[in-house]
This record gives sequence, structure tokens and C-alpha cells, in this order.
Amino acid sequence: MATTAIDTLRYARRLKEAGVPPDQAEAMADAIGSELVDQLATKDSVEKSMSALRTRLEVTIRSTVAALDSKVTALDSKVTALDSKVAALDSKVTDVESKVDRNKTSSDGEFRLLHWMVGFTLAFVVAIALALLFGDG
Repeated sequence: MATTAIDTLRYARRLKEAGVPPDQAEAMADAIGSELVDQLATKDSVEKSMSALRTRLEVTIRSTVAALDSKVTALDSKVTALDSKVAALDSKVTDVESKVDRNKTSSDGEFRLLHWMVGFTLAFVVAIALALLFGDG
């Protein structure tokens, strides 16, 4: 049994009271009642629409979550690769720092040796020059 949005019997009665012939008033009330019933959403139709919408929404959410999971996994993989590259670079930087420190230490020793060698050479040259100037002979 279809429900109507208006009381068609009361509507027909009002039309009759307003002077509309009874057959015409009843026909108008039935027509309006039928039109309204066709256009009204029933509880069943709303529940079916809501169920279909809920199902579509659940499917969309599941596929979106799956896509996001896939992208997060890909990003995790890229971050892991970057971590290993950073670790490799860190190791190379440490090696370079170590080599620089060794070279600095070696250079410091070489400069000290060169300093003493120049000092002794200068002292010998001065000693020879003095010996030649003031020497016996």
C-alpha cells in the first residue's frame, strides 16, 4: 500500500466545498496523490540508495587505502636506499678526513725536517764563509 504525502480524501472534500464538482474534485485529488507518490522517496528506496552508496564508499576507501599502502611501501624503499647512500657518503667523508689528518701530520713533520735542514745548511754556509774570510791562509 503506497503512502501519500497528502490526505487525498480531505483534499477532495475541500475542493467540493469550494464548488468543484464531486467527480472532478475526486479525480484531481487522485491525480495529485499519484504524482506525489511517484515523486516521493520511500523508506525502502532511501535504504537501498544508502546501502548502494555505503558499498561504493567502502570500495573506494579500500582501493584508496591499498594505493596509499603501496605508495608508502615505495617511499619506505626509497628512504632505505637513501639511508644506505648517506651511510656510504659518511664513510667516504670519514676516509677523506682521515687521509687529510695523516697528510697534515706527515706535512708537519716534513716542514720541521726542512726547517732544520735549511737552518743547518745556512749555518754551514755561514761557517764556510767566515772560515774563508777570517781563515788561515
